[in-house]
Amino acid sequence: MKKIAAAWLIFAFFFISASFAGEIIKAEVDKLKAATDEEIIYKLNIILEKNTRSNPQLPDFKGFKVISQAQSTTVSFQEGQSDILMTHVYILIPVAAGKFTIGPSSIKVDGKVYSTPSFEIEVTQGKKPPRPEPDQESDEDGSDAEAPEFTL
Repeated sequence: MKKIAAAWLIFAFFFISASFAGEIIKAEVDKLKAATDEEIIYKLNIILEKNTRSNPQLPDFKGFKVISQAQSTTVSFQEGQSDILMTHVYILIPVAAGKFTIGPSSIKVDGKVYSTPSFEIEVTQGKKPPRPEPDQESDEDGSDAEAPEFTL
C-alpha cells in the first residue's frame, strides 16, 4: 500500500511539473460564475528549486469569505536536482451578488517577480442568503450570536 501511495505521489508531481511547462507559479479557480450559496475553489501551485526561500503574495479575496484553507509541500528529486511544489488551496464563499476580481498572486525569485492572472467572478444571488462577514458572526465574548436552527 505504501508503494502505491508513493508511486501516486511521484506520478502526481511529475504530472503537475509537466503541466507547468517552465512556469514557476500557476493559479486556477474551479468556476468563473457562481451563486452566493456556492463555494469557489482557488488553487495556487508554485514550483521552486530546493534552495529557494520565497513566500508568495496572495490576493486579498475581496468580495469573498475564506471558509477553509490548506497548504501542502512536496519535494521531488530528479537527476541530482530537487524541486519543491507548494500548493495552497482556498475555499471561498461570495459575500454578495455582483462581479468580483480575485487579484493576481505573485512570488519573487532571484530578483524577478512571477505573477498569475486575475480572475473575474460573476456572482448571482443564490437561494440562501449570503453568509455574514466574519466580524458579524459572533458577539463580543466570541460566542455565536444565534444558535443554528435545525429542522427534521
